[in-house]
Amino acid sequence: GGGARLRSVTVPVIAWYAATRVVLIAAVALAVVADLVGQGWPVTWPGVARDTWTALNSWDAAWMRDIAERGYFGLEDVDGDPGHWRSLAFFPLMPFAMKALSAATALPAAASGVIISVVAGASFAFAAAALAGRMGMLRRSMILASVLATTAPMAVVMLMPYTEALFLALAAWGL
Repeated sequence: GGGARLRSVTVPVIAWYAATRVVLIAAVALAVVADLVGQGWPVTWPGVARDTWTALNSWDAAWMRDIAERGYFGLEDVDGDPGHWRSLAFFPLMPFAMKALSAATALPAAASGVIISVVAGASFAFAAAALAGRMGMLRRSMILASVLATTAPMAVVMLMPYTEALFLALAAWGL
């Protein structure tokens, strides 16, 4: 049945998902190196690692972290407007999950968010394989569907504390 077919792709789906995450992290690190070189800064492993982590926790990820740590109404003003005017645009599932994982593990909110996104992304990878199997595709096509779904443009957000990986996993498993 479908469960046996999905079990048959478990190892390849995990392996491909892990490999593509490594490639994505390497791509972000290379962009960081290029930026450091372009600005004339020295390139050191600790600096590249720190700046790569910072890049993965910037933009909307910073909002998720701030909401997880201080709540929607605990944010400072932004450009003269109350912080919650902007923070309320972010759906609460991700920051609440980050806060819960942080409370359970004592990890910082940013680390919790990355863990949630990576695990949710892996769940999405399995969901893509399951959907392909349900459509009658063979084992190889199930694996390919998983890889294609998790390496689409902007798949790097599945490494960041963004809502995308969590929503994709929930939506795909809902199908």
